[in-house]
Amino acid sequence: MFRFHKNGQQFYVIIDDRIPCLSKDNGQSLPFFARCDNPNLFWVSLIEKAFAKLHGRYYALQGGTTEEALSDLLGPSSHPENLFIDPLQGTDKTSLFNSLRILSYNHCVLGCKLDFEMFAQMEEDRKNNFYRLALTKGLQPRFYYTILDVREIRTEGRDQGEPGQVHRLVRIKNPWTNSQEWNGPFNDNDSASWTQEVR
Repeated sequence: MFRFHKNGQQFYVIIDDRIPCLSKDNGQSLPFFARCDNPNLFWVSLIEKAFAKLHGRYYALQGGTTEEALSDLLGPSSHPENLFIDPLQGTDKTSLFNSLRILSYNHCVLGCKLDFEMFAQMEEDRKNNFYRLALTKGLQPRFYYTILDVREIRTEGRDQGEPGQVHRLVRIKNPWTNSQEWNGPFNDNDSASWTQEVR
């Protein structure tokens, strides 16, 4: 049984543990929709099934915002906060990073999205250029990502006498786990950045 909050009311949803699955080439079954990285854990698929039942079907879960999801899962006592970073105003990167790091350290639920539609004064060409640049780095515009971790790491210089570097890393996860992967610095295959010291 799962409890959700919708339109100011509590709803209890009872489901069975039968999950729609795909059959892989090796004959193993894989949940068709949301799933955990660990194939032995089912809780994500079960919550999604209950949430789909509350909304009438899986297809109804295709959109939405982080704020709506948190409110539906945690109830009206959760107060999601939005932080809009206006690219035309010049956001202080250090302050933003430190804020994210503090929130992450305090186990807050964090998410992010690259979306310039709320900035009406921004030229369409500039918005589209930002979106194109994001796509070349493997980020989906207008997609919500979960922020899993925020860390600052210091590395030694590669050569003697060379100063070390400070790297500010924000670990995000694409909940849809589609083929789009971050391909900038510190991506999964960037062995030059992921040295043994950094790991």
